[in-house]
Amino acid sequence: MNEDERRYVDALEKKIELLQQENEDLKCKLLAFMNENTPSSKLRKRNTPPPGGVRFPGKPKGSNGGGIQLPEPDVVDEHVLDTCPDCGSKQLVKERTRSQRVLDFPEKPIICTDHQVPEYHCNGCDHTVTAFDINTLNHYGPRLQAIATMLKSQGLSFGKIAAFFNQLGTSSMSASSILSFTTKTSKALAHTRGALFRAAKKAHIGHKDETGFRRDGKNGWVWTLCNPMHTIYIVAHSRSHVVAAQLRNPKQISVTDGYQVYKKDIIRQLCWAHLLRKAERYAEDYPELEDQHLRLKTFYTQLVVWCLDPPDYKRFNEAKWILEDVATVLGSRRHGRKLATYIKNGGTDWLTALRYSGVPLTNNLAERALRSVVVLRKMMGCYRNWKGAKFIENVHSVLTTWQLQGINGFQALTAKLT
Repeated sequence: MNEDERRYVDALEKKIELLQQENEDLKCKLLAFMNENTPSSKLRKRNTPPPGGVRFPGKPKGSNGGGIQLPEPDVVDEHVLDTCPDCGSKQLVKERTRSQRVLDFPEKPIICTDHQVPEYHCNGCDHTVTAFDINTLNHYGPRLQAIATMLKSQGLSFGKIAAFFNQLGTSSMSASSILSFTTKTSKALAHTRGALFRAAKKAHIGHKDETGFRRDGKNGWVWTLCNPMHTIYIVAHSRSHVVAAQLRNPKQISVTDGYQVYKKDIIRQLCWAHLLRKAERYAEDYPELEDQHLRLKTFYTQLVVWCLDPPDYKRFNEAKWILEDVATVLGSRRHGRKLATYIKNGGTDWLTALRYSGVPLTNNLAERALRSVVVLRKMMGCYRNWKGAKFIENVHSVLTTWQLQGINGFQALTAKLT
């Protein structure tokens, strides 16, 4: 063992010793108010003040009790009393007024409006004129179409959405009607989705990932490009570099897994969550690799701390040496060669976060973005045609991005359809 390795081991041993001491201190504090003979009635509850008398902040003054933020009331219904229900006396003096806000649908949640548009003959120009073109109206209004589109984005079938609205009072809505205007809504959002896609590609950091989604029994893929303010989906036939090229911006820092099509991204941070999961599986199958698995976990914790500081070239070189050493040790062991190759193939892309500020070490953001697509896949099995593909691309991209940006999806979608 050389001098650098000895210093590294000594630092790890010291850190382990400190963590063990901290663990013992916490156990002592825990036993100060609870032991194995303590009855359940005496156990410390979450809302009781901790030692020292410092209380956690409670509910704000005027809270309705449930922590629910209700909007301002549209209707105020005052329940007055003229006669005492206990004795029948009318000598009542009001002491105070208690209030409880209740959210509910109106008795008739769907209304039907008959738009009557008279036609006029103009004697000045000999034209027939109207207030507006009645042919621009659909049988179903923009709010109803917006709600139906949002329900479809949650994976409900056309038939179930139609049945839901018929129970609310439409009585004649069919699955084909839902298909018709959700397809029109998808087309109406295509331009908005294009603008959001361009904004996502221009962002400083772009998380990328993909998952399978079959089309009418054939293989298909849903790709995502996302950041904290945008989530864009692309539906494609394949998982090839052609689609990856559509997501690429040479000036953008990409955060990806180890899939080879992303290797052409000029600035790339590889996902440490994938590496640690892979190392854990190897350690479970081959116990002789457990030490390097723990070494990677400890190193990752150190990287998280280092990334909080401004980029440092010395730290980058130190991290590079540690990672290369882990790969060397793994490569010297029979069952660790594939994992060593996986690390070596990533090169310094594992450490891009040390060279640029604000770059995450994991691709969890993209995996969360694809989670809703995976749920859809489980519910639907597959989409039938490219109308379904465009619905995912346009509607899901726009609604998800609006949610990230704090935009009310129902109101914005209604405005688009009006």
